[in-house]
Amino acid sequence: QGEHLSKLVEELLDVSSTEVGRFTVQKRRASIGKIIQSAAAGLHGLANEKGIAIEIDLPVTLPDVHGDEGRLRQVVINLVGNAIKFSPDGGSIVVSGAVKDSSVLVQVIDQGVGIPPEAMPRLFQRFYQAKNSMPRGGTGLGLYIAKQIVERHEGRIWVESQMGQGSTFSFTVPLYACSGGDPDG
Repeated sequence: QGEHLSKLVEELLDVSSTEVGRFTVQKRRASIGKIIQSAAAGLHGLANEKGIAIEIDLPVTLPDVHGDEGRLRQVVINLVGNAIKFSPDGGSIVVSGAVKDSSVLVQVIDQGVGIPPEAMPRLFQRFYQAKNSMPRGGTGLGLYIAKQIVERHEGRIWVESQMGQGSTFSFTVPLYACSGGDPDG
């Protein structure tokens, strides 16, 4: 309960910061591969409770991105956490990263219940939760905040889904070399 309350407070503070224009990202050179590994490792306990395997599919070398490590970890944690929540016990989730054009494409693929087509246009809105047969929980703020973070990185976030066949959440973040970099990198 304490963790849930803490997460709720953090999400409400992020939403409030967004609304008053104070939501910031501190972009610098960041290893998206390490961010993905770290976020997935932090959710291993939750996945193990449901017997869900998290598979990380990354190339041997994945270029760095121009981004805020903490904020990008927040996005990956949200997407993987949702995938765990909406996947059946004993299922699996794949988290992948690959270079696409001048960005890194990150995808979280689950075998969950899927998202109804009518819910797709509103999925990244504040307080919105798609209606389906699974108990939801949560605040309806995670995907909204994830979208704010990705857009502040000049990236894009989207979802593809079919009912009963799972969902693929994808986002892009510009490569470090393409962003001009920072002197500290």
